[in-house]
Amino acid sequence: MERLMPALVGVFTGVVFFNALWEGFPTLPVLYGAITAASLLFGRTCLVSRELPDSRISKQVPEEVRWHWCRALGILYLLNAALCPLGFLLWYFVRFDSDLILGAQMLGFFAICFAGLIPTVRGIKA
Repeated sequence: MERLMPALVGVFTGVVFFNALWEGFPTLPVLYGAITAASLLFGRTCLVSRELPDSRISKQVPEEVRWHWCRALGILYLLNAALCPLGFLLWYFVRFDSDLILGAQMLGFFAICFAGLIPTVRGIKA
């Protein structure tokens, strides 16, 4: 998980850089793909590993709590990845601004990232 975060920041930096330099750069499709791929990778990583996103603090959380939260976060990340294809399928039948799909997916991604901190805060207080 620690290698995925710098890669995600690099992708977003690259999108901004290429958007500024290249007039016809397909910004929205790249962002859709980047958020969907990041959600898939984070979901797979959470389902396979037993470490929470912030592994330094997660050592203070009991093993069983970490296991349950990793599974829950993995499922939430995979559901977030499914927002893009399902949103475009819905858009095919009911026309709406397709940028709402990207906004919902980005908001969901960051909300899930912050939700990963909940067991660490509870573990520190206990």
